[in-house]
Amino acid sequence: MLAVVLKANGRVELEERSMPKTGEGEYLLKIIGAGICSSDIFRAFSNGSYFYPIVMGHEFTGKIVDIGPGAYKYKRGQKVTVFPLNPCGKCKSCLGKKWVYCEDYGYYGSRTDGAFQEYLNVKEWNLVPLSEESNPIMASLCEPIAVCFRAVSKCVSDWDGEELAVIGGGFIGLVVAMILKEDHGFRDIMIIDRNRFKLNLAEEMGLRTKLFSEGLNYENKFGYVVEACGAVSAYQMAIKLANANATVILIGNPQGNANLLKGDVSNILRKELTIRGVWNSDYQGGGNDDWAKALKLIDSSLWLNKLVTHNITLEELPGMIEHMHRIKVKGVPNNILKVIVHNR
Repeated sequence: MLAVVLKANGRVELEERSMPKTGEGEYLLKIIGAGICSSDIFRAFSNGSYFYPIVMGHEFTGKIVDIGPGAYKYKRGQKVTVFPLNPCGKCKSCLGKKWVYCEDYGYYGSRTDGAFQEYLNVKEWNLVPLSEESNPIMASLCEPIAVCFRAVSKCVSDWDGEELAVIGGGFIGLVVAMILKEDHGFRDIMIIDRNRFKLNLAEEMGLRTKLFSEGLNYENKFGYVVEACGAVSAYQMAIKLANANATVILIGNPQGNANLLKGDVSNILRKELTIRGVWNSDYQGGGNDDWAKALKLIDSSLWLNKLVTHNITLEELPGMIEHMHRIKVKGVPNNILKVIVHNR
């Protein structure tokens, strides 16, 4: 089978590998679609991997083609998406089913091989079945959308009608904004980004926009600020944009050391800001968790299709990852928002 392998920092290569053997309690998936996350770019080119070689890819769907001993819940041919976190099951958080806080977790695509290959073994517990009506390619976006729902939960619990700014008009930022707009009545949302292409998409979806380079005269204006890009300057901007007693929500993967200036810390203190971090999503294997909400959104929202700008093959993946890295390093305008890798 084909796999795209991170051999060393900056070395992403296509190679032929042996088919994996299905172990106890596992299902062998033929990967249908896999999304590229910004964290994959960091992992590949900024010494972000825990080890080498590794196959990245934690946003994905697949079709069950083989079933290991002790696995019984699902059938061959069934299509699924995957919650990529493997909790230890022993720590205090796991005993309370708060998997996101697990102290010793595994993770498909970062701490073990992921979906940038043709086949992958996945544990039964991690599988999320798709309905017959679900688009399995779009369902590969379930993981980042579930993270968006967790971020939304940090806003809606105490919203009192104040304005909201989202710094970063990428996939995460736009999905968070649209959920807040359509499901929770946030009427005044501003998207801030340096890329005019992303802002044009945001405007098509009925959101206000501001180009980062135009200057921002909005200090102390927003009751909620969502940071969704990870740039050091974005953390500082979020603190400035927030008004007194505001909530700042951090989602973006940090692109460097976020060294706060004395004035930034003073602003946090004097405004008495609430700063909330979001890393993952609530997964309970059914019910009304973030994954169920994400699948419902995928099946019902036409605007989501606009955010998938590139569909590529596994063979094209190494070149695309390198291209996305160059764009991030140079900060040049581009038309890439979300890329999905299709299996053959």
